[in-house]
Amino acid sequence: MNTHIGGPYVPDGERVCDPRGWDSEGEGAPLIHGQVTTAPWNGNGACVRTIRVGALPVQDHGQTIDAPPPGDYRFGASLFAPGLAHGETARAEIVVVQRDAAGRTVATERLPVQVIDRFRTFEGRVSVVAGAAEVRLSIRLLTAGAEVAVTGAYVAGAGDGAGS
Repeated sequence: MNTHIGGPYVPDGERVCDPRGWDSEGEGAPLIHGQVTTAPWNGNGACVRTIRVGALPVQDHGQTIDAPPPGDYRFGASLFAPGLAHGETARAEIVVVQRDAAGRTVATERLPVQVIDRFRTFEGRVSVVAGAAEVRLSIRLLTAGAEVAVTGAYVAGAGDGAGS
C-alpha cells in the first residue's frame, strides 16, 4: 500500500483535497478534518490534510487494506504539525493492526512519534502473521488539541524502496 491524502488537479490548476480511502475508527473523541493552507508542503505533490481532536482518547485516522502475504514489511507515515511553535512537539503513534477474517485482532504494532512543525517521515517494521486477512494502518493523536498534517503513509516489503 502506498497512499497519499490528496486528489486530482482540476482544469483551473487548483487541487481538490479529499481523504481518499481514509476513515476514522475506534472509541474516543471524533476527529476534525481540515486542510493546510500555509507552508510547509510535502514536495511529492500530495495534497495535505490535517486531523485534530479536542480531548483524549481519540479515534484513529487510517486505511484498511487486504493483508499482504505473511512476512516482514516496513510501514510509515509523513507527518508535521503546522500550528506548533518551533521546538514544540505533539505526540502521536502510527499503528498497524492485523485482523483475521472474523475481524478479530491477531497482531498490533505501534510506533510512537514526536511530530514537529516541519515535515518528517517516520518508519517502523512489522511482521504480517499467517491468518491475517486485513491490515489497518492508522495515525492516533496522543496530545489533546494537537493538529497533525498527514501527507502520506505506506506499507512496503522490507527490502523495497517504494510502497507496494
